[in-house]
Amino acid sequence: EEFTGVSCPNCPAGHQVAANILANNPGRAFMVAYHPSNSSYTTPYSGDPDFRRDYPAAFYSTPYCGSSRFMPSAFIARRIWSNGERIQSRTEWEPYCNTIMSESSPANMGMSTTFDFMSQTLYITVEIYYTETMTDINHIYVMLSENDLVSQQSGASGPYTHKHTFREAFVEQWGDPITESTTQGSLVTLEYSWSALGSGYIMSNCEVLAFIENQTTGEIITGVGVHVGESTYIEPTADFTVDDNSIAIGGQALFSDASMGNPSSWEWTFEGGEPATSTLQTPPPITYNTPGQYGVTLTVTNPAGTNTMTMNNFMDIGYAPEADFSASQTLIMPEEPVDFTDLSTNDPTEWYWEFEGGTPASSQEQNPTGITYNDIGLYNVTLTATNA
Repeated sequence: EEFTGVSCPNCPAGHQVAANILANNPGRAFMVAYHPSNSSYTTPYSGDPDFRRDYPAAFYSTPYCGSSRFMPSAFIARRIWSNGERIQSRTEWEPYCNTIMSESSPANMGMSTTFDFMSQTLYITVEIYYTETMTDINHIYVMLSENDLVSQQSGASGPYTHKHTFREAFVEQWGDPITESTTQGSLVTLEYSWSALGSGYIMSNCEVLAFIENQTTGEIITGVGVHVGESTYIEPTADFTVDDNSIAIGGQALFSDASMGNPSSWEWTFEGGEPATSTLQTPPPITYNTPGQYGVTLTVTNPAGTNTMTMNNFMDIGYAPEADFSASQTLIMPEEPVDFTDLSTNDPTEWYWEFEGGTPASSQEQNPTGITYNDIGLYNVTLTATNA
């Protein structure tokens, strides 16, 4: 987050440092150039466009910046660095950016933007996938900047072209709280829309920047930027579900893709299944004809990368039970006890007995004993046996 102004004679040198950082780290470093309204350096020259905005003025203030403020300057992930200052001079930008990019991030971000020229409406979708659990409150920032703005510039000769100039914020002053779960494996999707009517912005020159702030430390966790009309992706994470992973011989399983990161291709492998492979997001019903335990593998891909999930011994294929039983006796006097013995095959794990006219009238034991009948008559006995 750079602080710059048209009357700042050293700011063109700062712009060049920032441009070099972006060029050397495509897709990893992102920036926005603030022209805060609370600086004399940002007052426009006569007849020139006004780049000043009130929104960044709260950031360009002490003690939030640190003990002082100056231009050109920048926040690098809003960290307070070893000198005790959040605001840093241009000589520190590159080494501090390299420090940040060498650290792991607890979240991945992706963003998609579309602009409807008929309605002049910008639509933004931000995705956040947490790779670690964040217990601190997170806030989201979403901003619009514009490139190729021309004005006079102190320290430059002739008309000067400005890049990444802050235009609008689509969130509150200090970001909007993320109210969804921020635990590991959580995917947060946020939607924004904004009308460009009357703005005068050339939307084809604009870009959107989104980033997350840890409200406890005040630091930026991670961020992402795209040009209006373009998209970026979080790396995919393969995942799937099945309607039943314990089925009988000849049965079918229905698999569903549950992957994160908007994958664009899928490769399924079904050990022991027919068909054995599929490239559909939702594969056809998979039939298993041989008893055993079988693995399932799903590989997903999007422009950001590839990820594979394998579940070994995931499908348990066997025979359904065949219920059978015997009774200690079947011709009895009233109130004479009868013991029943389970003779079911194929390893049932649950039993449900129904004793018509008997006491008790039902049982869930494998081998119930002491069943009595008080009234003369002919009575049915039913056993339902169940396995996986």
